[in-house]
Amino acid sequence: MTLTTLFACLLTAGLTASLTLWLTSDKARPEPNVFIPERLADQSDGHLWVMGGWITEEGYQPPGRSAVEIRCYPEQQLCTEALATIFHHTEGSDLEAQTYLYQVTDWTDARVQAVAVGAMGGCHDRRLHLYPQDTDARLEWGPGEGCEGDSGSAVLIGEVWAN
Repeated sequence: MTLTTLFACLLTAGLTASLTLWLTSDKARPEPNVFIPERLADQSDGHLWVMGGWITEEGYQPPGRSAVEIRCYPEQQLCTEALATIFHHTEGSDLEAQTYLYQVTDWTDARVQAVAVGAMGGCHDRRLHLYPQDTDARLEWGPGEGCEGDSGSAVLIGEVWAN
């Protein structure tokens, strides 16, 4: 074994041991700084687009931080919601992504309302209330017809984007 090979082996072993000790130490790892996207609302190209993050006002507050993008299409009377949530825990982080399809129940210049019947576990409904002129939105959830369970609400957060 050459001196260079021996040195490389010892260096690799030392770095591996140090990294292993650091990863298995009892010290709490710092939680990464996760930013919520800007709160946006735009009506262009024949549809409504809303972006930001949800924060629970009432009901169960899931851990983690979320980002949401909602698109509504007046001709189809449909809205889609793409929701991404990052959860931090002692073993690392997990990313969860969900999508929901809503049927529009009311559409005016000031407000769009839509419902996703049975979207949560086949029993809970989700209701969107979008206010594009105010760059605002509200989400409500609760048991649908013939179901039992918790209900709650969330509001759109994020920095307001100025045109």
